[in-house]
Amino acid sequence: MRECVNSTTRVTKTILAHGDNLERWIYDTNIQVVHLVRDPRGIIRSVTSRPGTWTKQDTMPKQLCNKIQSDLDLEERLGYRYIRVRYEDLVLDAQTESERIYQHLGLEYTEKIRKFVRQHTNPDKDTQYKYYTTFRDKNFPPDLWKVILTLDQIREIETKCQRVLKKLNYEIFDPDIINSTVVDNYNQLLKQIELDHENYMNFKEKNNLNS
Repeated sequence: MRECVNSTTRVTKTILAHGDNLERWIYDTNIQVVHLVRDPRGIIRSVTSRPGTWTKQDTMPKQLCNKIQSDLDLEERLGYRYIRVRYEDLVLDAQTESERIYQHLGLEYTEKIRKFVRQHTNPDKDTQYKYYTTFRDKNFPPDLWKVILTLDQIREIETKCQRVLKKLNYEIFDPDIINSTVVDNYNQLLKQIELDHENYMNFKEKNNLNS
């Protein structure tokens, strides 16, 4: 706690703080923005897996990608004060991406931070697949949407999100690359994720915790 109080660097994590809300004041500050983005196909797969948690608008490709595109425009206006990080790159190589972020921000990437990242990418089985956790096994596939969404759903998202997919260097899905082994592996992982979520919900109900 003392380290946080004495630090000259302040970090704030925000969720759904879109660019149009930041533009009213951010240009008059020295704030730097680390913009975490994700493949819209992955976003829609994630939000549709939890009915009742998200609004219907959150599952609509056009509205979703319009918001993403608006947020991406911050890069041109903020220049060096902006850095973008793809969720998929962070999941696949958390250490490298974390080092890149720290280097961009001019901060030291200490052994303590490296250990923290290592712990979050090598979790125990009780925490690694929970929906709201920040823990993800280093072998966790960030593209589960490939075996969950239908091809029609994928093509609809790709059609309505062409600009965003191109800007973020996401490739158009090729169904021929998905073989039976990949599907089996992903299905096993999905069963574990669903089991973890069920156990979590049972725990909340048993202990009268609010959603």
